[in-house]
Amino acid sequence: MLEAILCGREGSVARMLKKNPKLANCEFYNGVTNPMCRATYLGHRNIVSLLLKYGADVNKRSQDLRTPLIWAAFRDNCQMIEFFLE
Repeated sequence: MLEAILCGREGSVARMLKKNPKLANCEFYNGVTNPMCRATYLGHRNIVSLLLKYGADVNKRSQDLRTPLIWAAFRDNCQMIEFFLE
């Protein structure tokens, strides 16, 4: 899952989530980050949408206590910020 998110492979992420929706809230690197935070950090809006569709927690924090919204602000990604605030 992590590699697919890192590479922006929306189709791969969709297939994995369809097989196992619990992956939407999994943790990477022993809890350092999670799919929502990583996809948001990288600006993969379509992947973020997929994760939400499969039940990802929009408020799940990374180890440094940042939510996806905070990551969007950290990266100055105004489109992602607006997406979260809609």
